[in-house]
Amino acid sequence: MSRLAQLMETFEDTDYVYHYRSAKSSHACVACGMQAGAFIYECAELEFEVSGLCQQCQDEYFGNNESRKL
Repeated sequence: MSRLAQLMETFEDTDYVYHYRSAKSSHACVACGMQAGAFIYECAELEFEVSGLCQQCQDEYFGNNESRKL
């Protein structure tokens, strides 16, 4: 199964809200479970607020766009 398919399963899971809230309360990524850490893009920080994805997962799924740097 591809990483993108795994991500879609994560978002479609009936327990996603629980996992999202747990990840957000511990500042962890909902996809990989690692600490979200610092964000190098302002939009990435906003994306974490929406989806719960850390910088590394965002770069993997959406691409690493140098023009987004803070």
